[in-house]
Amino acid sequence: CVFGGYDSKRYLNDFHRFHFETATWSPIVAASGTPPSPRGGHTAVVHRELMFVFGGCDGWSYFNDCYVFNFEHAEWAAVRIT
Repeated sequence: CVFGGYDSKRYLNDFHRFHFETATWSPIVAASGTPPSPRGGHTAVVHRELMFVFGGCDGWSYFNDCYVFNFEHAEWAAVRIT
């Protein structure tokens, strides 16, 4: 899976999955929740049915936030960091 990034013109918050069997990409569409704002330079990790996205920047601001995507429910949620 790939989330967001920068395409040399703008920061993105798109979300795609790679299918190894067919060597093709497809978008992942959330059923609910609010995804992270467009960003690049963030960190993302998948653990079981969850993907966590932390930090990054949008060219003006640096983020110190964390979001989780639940693949089972196709849902984004903000994660409170204390």
